[in-house]
Amino acid sequence: MHREQILKILKRRIAEAKRHNDEAAARFNEVTVDSSAIPFPDGVARIRDAARLYRRAMGDLITAQHQMAVFLLDGLVPDDLDKSNLS
Repeated sequence: MHREQILKILKRRIAEAKRHNDEAAARFNEVTVDSSAIPFPDGVARIRDAARLYRRAMGDLITAQHQMAVFLLDGLVPDDLDKSNLS
C-alpha cells in the first residue's frame, strides 16, 4: 500500500467520524432540549443513550485524527491497515 492510499483511507475515516460525531451531537442536543416533555425514566434513558452515542462518536473522531497525526508525523501506519503491502 502506498503513502497516498494510506492518506486517502485516513482522510475518509476522519470524514466519516466527523459526520457521525456531528449527527450524534445534533441528536444529543435535540434530546436534551426535548427531555422536559418526556416523563421520568424515559427522558433520562433517552439522554443517557444519546450521550453514550455522542461519547462513542467523539472517541472515534479522536482516534481517526490521532491515527492521521501519527502517520504524518512519525510515518507509523495504523495496525488495522496492511503494513505488508507498503512500498
